[in-house]
Amino acid sequence: MVVKVLFRTFLTESKRQKFGLVFNFVRINFKLLKVKMPNYGKRGRGKKLVDGMVVAIEPMINMGTRRIKQLKDGWTILTADGQPSAHFEHNVAMVNGKPELLSTFQYIYDALGIKSEEEDEFRQKTE
Repeated sequence: MVVKVLFRTFLTESKRQKFGLVFNFVRINFKLLKVKMPNYGKRGRGKKLVDGMVVAIEPMINMGTRRIKQLKDGWTILTADGQPSAHFEHNVAMVNGKPELLSTFQYIYDALGIKSEEEDEFRQKTE
């Protein structure tokens, strides 16, 4: 799997939903390699995910424009159009050529009473 494929998926889906994907903060952290790498660019190019890699996938998606403004405190980020935004992270390991989800939102689903199986296909089956 090529890292840029992940970004292309985020970009395509966010556009389809009429959301803005914030390029400034879209990165995949290669935790074992201790590098941060932007995950956008030309299709079919970029670092390949291989067995043993653990990555943090951290998109920031806005309801409106992808443009943002940073406040003078150097920390606070606002959307340029004042619309809501979401930033989340999933940690993924490559195991036997497939992504294995290490993080979960199940505790959030449980707290909100939501039934979801969307993470199941990315979890290793234990017997």
